[in-house]
Amino acid sequence: MTDEQFNLLMKLKKERYAEYRDRYATLDEFMDSNIYSVDRFNATYFLERNFGGTYKIMMELCDLLLVDDVEDAWHSTYKLSDYGINILTQNGL
Repeated sequence: MTDEQFNLLMKLKKERYAEYRDRYATLDEFMDSNIYSVDRFNATYFLERNFGGTYKIMMELCDLLLVDDVEDAWHSTYKLSDYGINILTQNGL
């Protein structure tokens, strides 16, 4: 597990869920889109709405089975899986 993955896993544990409200996986993709503007739809806007722009790392955690999709959420939302909780607990986290 990379440091980025571990840090995101710990942030997810603290926040209890991660929500991604925009269809752009990264800040760069968002800034290249036609919705981006310096005034309103800026980097801060994107990062606040998309769990710090961590979607790609979150998908890596899903691939590792540490995170599950929240099926009944309006936006793409993720939480620790039972396996992820067990791994953290076994390691005293």
